[in-house]
Amino acid sequence: MIKMENMNHKKKVMELEADIKKLSGQQNLQQRIHHHAKIKEENNLLKNQNDDLIVKLRKTESILSRVREELAHFRQTNGRSPYINFDKEQTLENKLKEKEEERLQLAQKLLGLCTTVLKAAGLTKPTSEMGISAAEEALEQLKNRLTSLERELQDCKFKNKMTNERLRLSEFKPQSSPLRTNENGHISNRGSSSPLTVFDR
Repeated sequence: MIKMENMNHKKKVMELEADIKKLSGQQNLQQRIHHHAKIKEENNLLKNQNDDLIVKLRKTESILSRVREELAHFRQTNGRSPYINFDKEQTLENKLKEKEEERLQLAQKLLGLCTTVLKAAGLTKPTSEMGISAAEEALEQLKNRLTSLERELQDCKFKNKMTNERLRLSEFKPQSSPLRTNENGHISNRGSSSPLTVFDR
């Protein structure tokens, strides 16, 4: 009796397991169908987007082709080659950048030179006012000052030469007694009146 019940229970368990497998298989199938439909929908959307992009690309290529033709015609009418040499243009662009960098460096050096000239002239100006014209003005002032100093130096040299000449002449003057008797027997002080030199006249 118990054996029979046990057999019946086992049979029911097997039937239930079979039902579960059947149901789970159907569920998996539905999931797969739903997933497939979703992928198909996404693919259709991507295909439409791709078609739109292809149309836009063709239009852009057509416009670009026309622009190239017009550019080639324009270059030809100006006596240049209708085809652009991109390597040459890149080389020229690099050279232009180098020249621009050199120009900036020279501008910095010139600004430094202007600052030095202004400082040498004793002028202090804000950076915004420092320029070639200000430096030229300062150089003119320095030039005038130098001319004035050269004149002063020449004057000093001339005065020094005169002083040396007087000293030299005084060394050659005869050493005589300051008191002498003249023809009348009077004593005269000749030492007090020194003879005039060439420079005193």
